[in-house]
Amino acid sequence: MSPSVLRTAPRQVDGLKWDINSLIDGIPLYKLLYGGRIPTFRSSADLASALIVDKSYFARGFPSNWMTPRLHAALTARQVEFATTSGTTSDRMQVIRKKDWWQDEYRRTYRYNPRMVDFEVGTDHKALLTTAICSNTVCYLEQAPYDDRILNNALYLNTTADPNQWRKSDLERMCGEIARFQPIYIDADPAYLTLFLHLCAVHGVTVPYPLPRYITLSYEMTTQFCRRYIQARWPVPTYDLYGATEIGYLYLQADDGTLTRSRDLSLVELAPYNVEHDLYYLIVTSVKNEYMPLIRYRIGDLVKVPGGRDHIAAKSSHDDVPIAYFCGRAGDVRRAKSGRPITAGDVDHALSPATDQVLLYQITVLADDEIVFRYVPVSDQELSRGDRETLTQCLVDIFGSPCHIRFTRERAIAPEISGKFATLK
Repeated sequence: MSPSVLRTAPRQVDGLKWDINSLIDGIPLYKLLYGGRIPTFRSSADLASALIVDKSYFARGFPSNWMTPRLHAALTARQVEFATTSGTTSDRMQVIRKKDWWQDEYRRTYRYNPRMVDFEVGTDHKALLTTAICSNTVCYLEQAPYDDRILNNALYLNTTADPNQWRKSDLERMCGEIARFQPIYIDADPAYLTLFLHLCAVHGVTVPYPLPRYITLSYEMTTQFCRRYIQARWPVPTYDLYGATEIGYLYLQADDGTLTRSRDLSLVELAPYNVEHDLYYLIVTSVKNEYMPLIRYRIGDLVKVPGGRDHIAAKSSHDDVPIAYFCGRAGDVRRAKSGRPITAGDVDHALSPATDQVLLYQITVLADDEIVFRYVPVSDQELSRGDRETLTQCLVDIFGSPCHIRFTRERAIAPEISGKFATLK
């Protein structure tokens, strides 16, 4: 299937609108997975017989495990690019796809939001504020000139591995570039944008005007503390945008806060993780990348689906099932004394009403029932006694009693090796 056919293929509604078998025919990985006899997938119901796989399957023997004559020809003609997924060193995965793949993905996704539908990809100005860790074809760990950080009319602002290390001169440089570039919108990691706005206030740096028309928050789970802080300082429409390097975008938030499925060339299934507590794995089938079509790929993220057991089991596709919120990585789940799973998303939604004085936080569960709540305050002051008492009760309710809660005020919380911030460790 050619890139032009992929771009114009009909949207997924019910059943499959694409010929999966023609896409995976000849791919060594799938021959190996199915013992040389690949099942025929004519509908979403047929996918139920397919294996559920994760990154480890796709990474083995890369890129030979994906090599077909078509991919070999594209490599020879230099029509493809390599990318690496975010994550820890141990679970990062390489991806190969056609050059400027994201441009088509932006076009497919933005039309699911009425405010963003008119954004002209590659023409209108957009700024990105996220990790400077190398990924895709972009790597700005050194002070690259302004013009060199503009690709397809998208300005990459950050050149520092740890945003806590931004100096006043870094903030002034980024603010000056935003004012000069005048992006229609900003796509940001929520923690990075929160720190940007906070440190500008600390150093007395005036943020540029006019404000962007809207903001998308992606790259990692948006905490309610970050969302509240950003919206208080930049009062423009702000939307969660969920996806992954290897599959593109799956959900885009609407004005009413609900999550809209970006259905093009992909299908979502929700597999039980803990049905009693409404937790489900995201399982994705995606043919957006013709060189690496993914069948029943378990990303590793969990979602909250209230009442999911009543309408998930009866369906083979769950594109229409409403998701309440994202819960973070399954690998980060901890257990309450009762055995109940504790996710980063559940913890965040429980804590956020307790106080508006937390900027960033990280919860570490230690032995002997001790929980350390590290936090960067909005002000330079420790949390009040009332806030600590309220947060303590929330944490006891989550993790179970008895437990000892220790609060530690921090000037900074460092990101993980991936450049992302962990809220639950």
